[in-house]
Amino acid sequence: CPYDPRYRGSDGEPDLEKAGEVYGTLGTLARDNSLPGLASECFLGRKDVQFREYRRDGNTGMIVRSFVPNLVARYGESPVRVLGTGAVTVLSCGLVYNAFDLVEHADSGDSATLFEALYFSGLTFTTLGYGDFNPANELGQVLAVTETSIGVVLLAILVFVFGRRATR
Repeated sequence: CPYDPRYRGSDGEPDLEKAGEVYGTLGTLARDNSLPGLASECFLGRKDVQFREYRRDGNTGMIVRSFVPNLVARYGESPVRVLGTGAVTVLSCGLVYNAFDLVEHADSGDSATLFEALYFSGLTFTTLGYGDFNPANELGQVLAVTETSIGVVLLAILVFVFGRRATR
């Protein structure tokens, strides 16, 4: 798309509105002609142009509403990003559990090791919860509930992304 700011030359300001229209038209043509790869590229191009419009206009609410889906799932186009976000969540929560002794053995009450904290984090994220470890205090409980909520949402997003890819 020659109007896309990523491809502009040194001839001044890009026409973001026109770029969005071109990407929309190309995306429709690609879908109608069974070109899912091109349709996906056009969809992402249109979303990137919209994000630039929000930044140009200083629309903070829409910037955040566009940034988060782009970061987590590339607007529903990247299962790798969803899996990566999940892995980062499990790893970071596991490190926090370990750093602040937020996890204990259910039977003895002893603090968990780093590996056990990561294990607990993985179980909490996936909502398995075998019961061999417990949060040690209220902060651990809050973090566990937060991690579970993030896990449920990310797993739903992953199903959405795979479903979206399967319907093309």
